[in-house]
Amino acid sequence: GFVSYNPGRLTVKELLIYSALVDCAFMQRRKTLQNALKGFFDSDRVFLAAGVSPTLRAENLSVEDYLKLFYAMQGVSLELLR
Repeated sequence: GFVSYNPGRLTVKELLIYSALVDCAFMQRRKTLQNALKGFFDSDRVFLAAGVSPTLRAENLSVEDYLKLFYAMQGVSLELLR
């Protein structure tokens, strides 16, 4: 699905963390997310909670997938996204 940008949805701090997550995912070319994001978080639980496969590459994710990862690593229920 399509996630529209809502400036009031993320705080400035959250937006910086989200941006760092996306940057980190794309930093190392041809790496799986699991390997690329090792320095960001080290938990398969985050991928499981987000419903995102750790074996995918950064370019295979949608904006919504990155938001799911962000919220999962923050411990926020993904039900709040609906």
